Amino acid sequence: MTGIADILAARRRRALAQRDGRVMEFYKRNPQIMELKEERLARSRALLGEMLRMSPEEVAAAQREIQEMSEAEDRAIEATGVGPDFFTPDYTCPDCGDTGFVDGVSCHCRNDLLLEQRYQMSAVQQRIAQENFETFDLSLFRRDRQAGEELSPYENMKEIRDALEQDYVPGFASDSPNLYFYGPTGTGKTFLLNAIVKGVLDRGQQVFYQTAPELLDFLSTYSFTYQNERTPADVARRDFAYSCDLLALDDLGAEYTTEKMTAELFELLNSRIVAQRPTIISSNLELTELESRYNARIASRIAGEFAPFYLYGADLRRRI
Repeated sequence: MTGIADILAARRRRALAQRDGRVMEFYKRNPQIMELKEERLARSRALLGEMLRMSPEEVAAAQREIQEMSEAEDRAIEATGVGPDFFTPDYTCPDCGDTGFVDGVSCHCRNDLLLEQRYQMSAVQQRIAQENFETFDLSLFRRDRQAGEELSPYENMKEIRDALEQDYVPGFASDSPNLYFYGPTGTGKTFLLNAIVKGVLDRGQQVFYQTAPELLDFLSTYSFTYQNERTPADVARRDFAYSCDLLALDDLGAEYTTEKMTAELFELLNSRIVAQRPTIISSNLELTELESRYNARIASRIAGEFAPFYLYGADLRRRI
């Protein structure tokens, strides 16, 4: 598989080659402008060799001369009708110039490539192709109401699924609510998560989908790694978890919890809440169990900032 750096380098080479080709043709059609350019460059090179022997006044005068030559060249170019972007490469990503980084931070275009590559290298793409709203089978859920149930599992899931498919995904935006799916194993939590992920991805949004144990283990290890030892891929992965349009965390509570993981979880959730970037979590943990498993801050954040959806009924995995 072609590396991310190779893809970006190829994009940059292509953009530069296209720019160089059209500029060369421009100067062939306008030899007088080429002469102005060569005269300016020759005068600039001469000034570099003479500056140490010149007085400050002479240097200033020479610099003014070169500036006037440059302005004359610009006027001649403008007279041909060429726009200001003509001499600039048409990069695939103008934000980073196809370098993959902006001020040392992984660019969104590079994050997209990393995410796409991670999907290609994992079973996620296959999972969301199999588990989505189109393949959602409500007939698997029990229709009769049992003691203590206001809705049957079928009625409950249909209500939730319809709201997500008809409202949440089509209207997904930065102000969309955070969601918390919880309940016993095999009640459809991960299937719902997969369906939302595919729907949001199909809308062109950036989604980072990973199990909570995997992501929290990575974030804990990352924080203990010296900055100069962090790989570009790891830096991009960590940044993307914080900056993606939607973070989907599956199976929260299945990880072996440490104080460091708890701290990383709070930092991740809190940062995304403050930045108004939606997060969806699936878990076997009820809201009342969050404080004893993690701490009061995480419990408060999820209870106060996430819309909870309780899923119940028979274990569908056994039924299937």
